[in-house]
Amino acid sequence: MPYADAHSHLHDPRLAPHLDDVLRRARDAGVAFIHILATCEADWPSADALAARLFPGGPEFRVSFGLHPWHAAEAAPGWPDRLATLLLSHPRAGVGEVGLDASLPGGLSDAQWAAFQVQWDLSVALRRPLSLHGRGAWPPLLDFLLSHPPHPAGVLLHAYGGTPDALPALAAHNVSISLGGSLMNPANRRARRIAAAAAPGHFLLETDAPDIPPPGNAHSEPAQLPATAALWAGIRSLALPAFAEQTTSAFRRLFP
Repeated sequence: MPYADAHSHLHDPRLAPHLDDVLRRARDAGVAFIHILATCEADWPSADALAARLFPGGPEFRVSFGLHPWHAAEAAPGWPDRLATLLLSHPRAGVGEVGLDASLPGGLSDAQWAAFQVQWDLSVALRRPLSLHGRGAWPPLLDFLLSHPPHPAGVLLHAYGGTPDALPALAAHNVSISLGGSLMNPANRRARRIAAAAAPGHFLLETDAPDIPPPGNAHSEPAQLPATAALWAGIRSLALPAFAEQTTSAFRRLFP
């Protein structure tokens, strides 16, 4: 059963000392694909270098480049042009991690909205999949998505925490969701309601490695996907092989 990690930051310096072991465990756990997302201009090169790496026996990497809302206010002038140039040089790359975050001091800022709009427009123009962050900002983010035409390449809402009721309309707008360590927290009942309500063909596994670890783990990593998959499959009353096939197929459609 091949698994796919739809959202990770394997280039994070916290994983560097034991990255080979992380990748080996991922391969041994059956993880066939890992999506690596850069969050600011400073880490575009390290994400690019890791995604180009060939690891014996897999997994295969996909990569996205973007400006995270945490870094919107500090971005150097001209970053949109440099991002566009980078994407044009990587025809398979997506745009991300992008989005909105109301938990930052001052809440949703003009800089966040401006960076989000620029990257939305760029991803639409280039027909690249867009990976979104929405902590504390799900209502305005969903309002934006549902008030625009469906994205031509698809959108992934990572660590989705919005209302489960919006999931059918989001799927109709070519928007998928992913869940990981938060689903493994028994106290997170909302995540389990979301897992049950996700539209068929529009839900993916993620780790957000090294962040949002499952309970009892110091960090998250792709080798934890089978445990998340088993729990999610049970929530949806699906056999694990069928669940793994569905989520990996959804990944490959979004990140070919």
